[in-house]
Amino acid sequence: MDNVLALSRSVSYKLSGLGKEIIEMPVIIPDKKGIYRMEAEISYKGELIKSIREFEVK
Repeated sequence: MDNVLALSRSVSYKLSGLGKEIIEMPVIIPDKKGIYRMEAEISYKGELIKSIREFEVK
């Protein structure tokens, strides 16, 4: 992986109070073998929260 941005999406979403929310967004998985990284960010009350997941395409 050359750390190239393959896909960027943005969605506006209003969370309803505390708890767990699942937001589904279709993504395109690369067809080349390798290890990739998926990142998601949410801004909540001025604080940026980031989730990072690595995955492998075999």
